[in-house]
Amino acid sequence: SQALSAMAYFSGQHGNLRFNTLGTGDLQGVVAIKDWNITFTQDVLDTTALGDTDKLITHGLRTFSGAFTIIYYSETAGADSNVRRVGQTLIKTNGLAALSPSNVLNPSYGGLADSPEPCQLQLKVIQGNDNRTIGVAAYITSFQVTCSTGEIVSANCTFQGTGAPSRFDY
Repeated sequence: SQALSAMAYFSGQHGNLRFNTLGTGDLQGVVAIKDWNITFTQDVLDTTALGDTDKLITHGLRTFSGAFTIIYYSETAGADSNVRRVGQTLIKTNGLAALSPSNVLNPSYGGLADSPEPCQLQLKVIQGNDNRTIGVAAYITSFQVTCSTGEIVSANCTFQGTGAPSRFDY
């Protein structure tokens, strides 16, 4: 038996999240990730018939969902932040605000905007050469930006998966 001290353990300091809009190239690490989680579920279908004395089930659809928190970070003042990069897959503007920003009698609210975009996520733990990855395609389903006194601005994001995971090597 192997001694406990020789086993590999992972902790939050080994966590990593890579992100990109689906189909737009290589995934990039999201700088300043605070936490992430993912849950896989399996639906079951009841196949119990009249006269059965025990419940019978069969498998249904699988799905997954999760969440992550990012801490606001931008390489330089005025550059795109990690919060904007992730949030823009869900949050789309109608482009009309730039046409009439000071017109309070006829505001440009309510116009239609583009549909949300799916994204690719890799939820990882990395310790030296030991690299474990869950790769998925998903939609960001909620995006909450928090600004509090004495705290760094952060964004809490939830996602819902689409299709099967592309990678699971934990």
